Amino acid sequence: MLQQKISNNTQFKEVERTIQIAGIALNFDAQLLDIYYRINYFKNSTDLSQMFSRQVPEWHIDNNQRILVRDENFNPIPNPEYKEQKDQEGNILNDTEKFLTEPAFDYVSNIMLNTPAKLSDILRNYIIEQDNDGRFNF
Repeated sequence: MLQQKISNNTQFKEVERTIQIAGIALNFDAQLLDIYYRINYFKNSTDLSQMFSRQVPEWHIDNNQRILVRDENFNPIPNPEYKEQKDQEGNILNDTEKFLTEPAFDYVSNIMLNTPAKLSDILRNYIIEQDNDGRFNF
C-alpha cells in the first residue's frame, strides 16, 4: 500500500498527516480515474487517526479537469505562447496560462501507461501537487 506524507493538519498544526492509497480504478470507457485513499494522523509518532473523521472527499480524475504538464523532474513546463497580461493595478490576469495544461485523465493515464516511471512515483508526485493545491485541507 502506497503512503505519502502531506502537509500538517490545517487546524491542528502539530498533527502530521499521511495519505494512504488503498487502490485506483482506471476506466478508459468512461475516461475516469478514481483514487481510493484515507488520511492517517500522527503526533509524536502516535497514531491519532481514530480522533479524526475517516470520511474523505471522492477523488476523481477526468477530462473536465485540466492538469499541469510536467517534465521528467516534475517541474511545470512553461507555455511557449504565454504573454503576460496585466490590469491597470499591475495584477497579472492570465497567470493560469503560464504553464502548459492538458485534460487530466488523458495526461495522467498517458503517463501511467507510456512512461518508464513507476506508478508509485507518479502517484507520490501527484499527491504532493494536490496537497500544494489544498485538496486535503477539509
